[in-house]
Amino acid sequence: NIDERPGGWSVVMGSQTLQIPVGDSVPYVLGLEGNGLAIGGSLNVYMTTAEGYRIHWNYTLEVTGQANPILNFQNTKSLGGEVLTEQPAGESFVATWTLRNEGQEAWTPTIELEISEQNSSSSCNPIEEISVGETITISCSVTIPNLTPAGSQPELFLKVNAAGTEVTKTTSLTIAENAIVQWRTISIDEAVNGIQSNIHLEIVNMGNTVISDRIIIDAPSDWTLDIQDSEVANIAIGGTQSIIVQIVPGSSGTSSLDLSLETPGVAGSSTTISVDVLPNPEIDESKSSGMS
Repeated sequence: NIDERPGGWSVVMGSQTLQIPVGDSVPYVLGLEGNGLAIGGSLNVYMTTAEGYRIHWNYTLEVTGQANPILNFQNTKSLGGEVLTEQPAGESFVATWTLRNEGQEAWTPTIELEISEQNSSSSCNPIEEISVGETITISCSVTIPNLTPAGSQPELFLKVNAAGTEVTKTTSLTIAENAIVQWRTISIDEAVNGIQSNIHLEIVNMGNTVISDRIIIDAPSDWTLDIQDSEVANIAIGGTQSIIVQIVPGSSGTSSLDLSLETPGVAGSSTTISVDVLPNPEIDESKSSGMS
């Protein structure tokens, strides 16, 4: 008989008849299930034989309320505090969630943040005990690799364990476009007035979007020049394009070439190269300049 028990509990195991051989023993398991509002108190179990022999067992049942953490995503912000609609690649930003204790007891949660994009990194602020009814903020610094393609949607998985109760919130990001190139001078042939020579350059796509743009070169007016193969830079993310510029200087001395991509808004899109041009013994520059 297990009728004397605190309110809100149902017997799910242990009400069957036991057969115990003389001089032997058998295990007995009592299973109780609470209805969500069950209370603690005195639990009495009575076992009676057919002959009227009775055993009484008493226990004080202590009830611990199940944790009820409520987790919600808030937003992402730049390190300067600006709310982001798209998240940068290669720069840290802050992702924020709220966590509320809707249970009946205080608890100290553990948190774990996973990011679907490989080689990402994160660091979350430590969380102390959360009182009943209290809401706290979870902030995590997140860095997505700088070559993560613009427009891709990596996911954040924040897992919270509160006194054995686990909740997870999944959040999708949208990676912002970050167009960056870097010019590299590979070699500059010896330049002589009136003679063709080559300048060998490379453009490296350091950003997270494909670069497709026309190359513009501003040279002295008495120079002639030609970009070999193509005047258009078509560079995949993380890729490099080789460029050979053929020049024919129109005068000796030090001159500059200004190279750029036609479309504005690409970081590092322009560079300046200084070229030292030697005089050509076969050319009288004083006549070409109108001097006697």
